[in-house]
Amino acid sequence: MESMGDRIRRLREQKGLTQKELAELVGVGTHSLSRYENNLRNPSPEIISRLAKVLDTTSDYLISAYIPEKYSDGNAVNEHDINEYDEFIKKASAFFMDDKVADADKEALFRDISELFWKSRDKNK
Repeated sequence: MESMGDRIRRLREQKGLTQKELAELVGVGTHSLSRYENNLRNPSPEIISRLAKVLDTTSDYLISAYIPEKYSDGNAVNEHDINEYDEFIKKASAFFMDDKVADADKEALFRDISELFWKSRDKNK
């Protein structure tokens, strides 16, 4: 399953940014960004928010996305599938921008939505 660090790295690479460039845009050191991408350290909520903005995604996606490595038939989840998932999450996140929803509830909901997306995709393959 893809980790938060994996998602940060993948989105950074999709934008054609180096670690140094992303670190500067977010306002952190290159070493800190490297630690985030390698899952050696978790960014603070403020840094997650800045990363999400620069990477054109949501904090919820960075924190709680569920992305399997393979489908039940053994085929790997490919980049096209993940890109479709990213677009789906961007659209779904618009419904949850209300600050009245607790962050823990948002995270749980995004995990559930992510899991349902991949299960339905797996079933329809």
